Amino acid sequence: MVVGRSLYLSGTDIKKLPANLTVNGWLSLADTKIYQLLKNYNGTFNNLNLTFYSIKKLPDNIRIRNDLNLEFSDIKKLPDNLNINGDLILAESQIEKLPKNLSVGGALYLEYTDIKKLPKNLSVGGTLDLRGTKVKKLPKNFNVKNGLNISFTAIDRFPKNLQEINKLVLTGTKIRNLPDNLRIETDLTINESKIKKLPDNLYVGDTLDISKTKIKSLPAGLKVGKCILLYDNKISKLPNNLKLSHGINLKNTAIKSLPENLDVRWLRLSLNKIKNITYRKNCTSKKKTIFAAYLHEEFKIFMNEFLIGNLEQFEQYADKEFYKPEASELKQAASDCVAQLQQKLSVK
Repeated sequence: MVVGRSLYLSGTDIKKLPANLTVNGWLSLADTKIYQLLKNYNGTFNNLNLTFYSIKKLPDNIRIRNDLNLEFSDIKKLPDNLNINGDLILAESQIEKLPKNLSVGGALYLEYTDIKKLPKNLSVGGTLDLRGTKVKKLPKNFNVKNGLNISFTAIDRFPKNLQEINKLVLTGTKIRNLPDNLRIETDLTINESKIKKLPDNLYVGDTLDISKTKIKSLPAGLKVGKCILLYDNKISKLPNNLKLSHGINLKNTAIKSLPENLDVRWLRLSLNKIKNITYRKNCTSKKKTIFAAYLHEEFKIFMNEFLIGNLEQFEQYADKEFYKPEASELKQAASDCVAQLQQKLSVK
């Protein structure tokens, strides 16, 4: 028996599920004798969603092909031989302990549970989310390479073997040091953490978020692919030759000038704090902000944080995107910014 979408059995007196039952969507068992149904079922569930259910235990013979969702449930214990190919979602459930040999092919979500300890040989193919748990230590041999979120936990150090991971979130943790030569394929988020220094040769493929930290400088060997978020920290200088495919947020930092070889597509900054830019606010009825910066030996024009191009490119853009009166006002503002910056920097 195959159900192409979802099967709702809520509130029924059903006592047994067909052994060959396949449900491609959500199987709803609310207000049924759930445990007995699962125990008597000899087939394999494609995806099983037991969110908000009062079930406290799963039968040992249960088999899940992909995802098992027990979020907000009363579950306290999982079968010792449980093997999940997809995601295992236990967020805000009553779970207290994980099986010794638990293997999860996808993500494991444990946020805001009473879990205190992780199995020594825990293997997670996707993201491991430990936000707000009582876990104090990561096991030495645990295998998590896709993503790790330990925000607002008491964890204060990493396993030595953690050198490469897809995504790492450390918001509000007590961790003070990151391993040297750390490689993050997508995002590294350490905002509001105790970290005061970034490791040499740090690589972050997408976004580096060090906002609201006490970090004072960026390492010379730092490589970031897309964005850097620096707002509300004590950094006073950007490294030379910094190149980002997206941009950088400098609001409320100690940075007072931009390096001339900075390469970005957008800039979010405190206009009155940066000495080597000029700007005009509230341009046209649409209240556009225009500012000019001298980058790569030419004057670049930004509008509302986004790079448009040099003065000629900006004028072409304004003529194309705005009606004539507004275009004229924007072009004049950009021209005035360039003229003022030329005089300020003594650059022709």
